[in-house]
Amino acid sequence: MLRHTTVWSWWTLLWGPLPLLGAATAVHEWRLSARKRWRIGVMEWLALVWANFGFAVCLAGVWVLG
Repeated sequence: MLRHTTVWSWWTLLWGPLPLLGAATAVHEWRLSARKRWRIGVMEWLALVWANFGFAVCLAGVWVLG
């Protein structure tokens, strides 16, 4: 079976679920933070936004360079 496919198809199978897991985790964190949005401070919001922005930049870099 390995001889009939290309290397990129196997990399996609191995690494494809990782961005989906990252996106699902980001959505879950946003939903949790929206429920208690008044309980977290400005610095926590900035950290959350910065982390999600960094994740989006990494995904875009992989997509552009891939």
